Amino acid sequence: MIEGGGMISFKPGSVYMVLDAGGGTIDITVHEVLSDGKLKELYKSSGGAWGGTQVDEAYRQFLISLVGNPVFNRFQVEKKEDYLDMFREFEIKKRAIAPNSDTKVAFRWPLSLKEIFEDESREDLHKAIMQTKYANEVTLTGDKLRINATVMKSFFFNVIQTTISHVQELMKDNIVSSVSSILMVGGFSESKMLQIAIRTSFPNVKVIIPHEAGLVVLKGAVVFGHNPSSISHRICKYTYGVDKTVPFDSEKHDIRKRIERDSGTRCKDIFDKYVEIGESVALHVPTTEKSYIPSTGTQSSVGFTIYASTQKSPMYVTDDGCVKLGYVEINILDKSVPRDERSILFSMTFGGTEIDVTAREQRTGNVTKAIVNFLG
Repeated sequence: MIEGGGMISFKPGSVYMVLDAGGGTIDITVHEVLSDGKLKELYKSSGGAWGGTQVDEAYRQFLISLVGNPVFNRFQVEKKEDYLDMFREFEIKKRAIAPNSDTKVAFRWPLSLKEIFEDESREDLHKAIMQTKYANEVTLTGDKLRINATVMKSFFFNVIQTTISHVQELMKDNIVSSVSSILMVGGFSESKMLQIAIRTSFPNVKVIIPHEAGLVVLKGAVVFGHNPSSISHRICKYTYGVDKTVPFDSEKHDIRKRIERDSGTRCKDIFDKYVEIGESVALHVPTTEKSYIPSTGTQSSVGFTIYASTQKSPMYVTDDGCVKLGYVEINILDKSVPRDERSILFSMTFGGTEIDVTAREQRTGNVTKAIVNFLG
């Protein structure tokens, strides 16, 4: 890892935070370096839609305040190339602006936008701008729009404040409070406004910004693809399990879930949990197998539907926040024994991006496998 031309490495036992500031979102994870050099995720990933595009949107709203929404929408549709050029230029300028900047920032103002404004409003654009709340903050001379640095910096305010507040809240957790470094990656991490805000807000933590921070995530994905075992543990963002039936209990089960089977009155759609939100799971290591018995004596196969949930302990797979990830079905080869001896063993193995699920017929060793998405 390179910072300012030098190589940075974390020693075993180091705990660091990755702040991935991309275009649409900011995603935050916390890792510990183990003695063998592998990484253990210590805290579930978090973040939100506070990426660089939110700064772009603030700039867009500023432009709309100058010319009006109908004019700007027409400009965006009819003069798309000019519109894109405006935001390409803004992308460059927003990386250069810093908290201590005090000079006006100049942008090229497309002639097409001026023409559309005057066609729509029958007003002079210069005079119209002087009637907005930015009259003392911006000037339009020829094809140059000059914006006071205070206005330019204001486009970052909400995104930066939200990010800082979120990291401060995370730091209150005992696990996260041991973070000694913040590693900033992603394209938006190249913004001086964000860099200095993080450094100022967390003076006791070393902030590392690799060269070409915007490419670090891509490079990391390539490295991980070649060596997926480099991460040993992940913190689950969701609860994972399968559906099953249990003996019906009228005092706690929904009457609409009641069904009749060979084994008696059952409750369907029960969420049988394997791991829960916030739990640390060892990657590439199977969970403890659970045993299941066919519901009827005539079954020739047993199916398992795999679910993820945003709840810590959902009761039913139909509860809010539950989503179906996949399905695996195993054939019952040995039907010579009673139903309650036809045990099917089921386990999950969590990988970097996928979950390997395995169903095994205990008596015969017959195995069926499937792969579903590991949402985190």
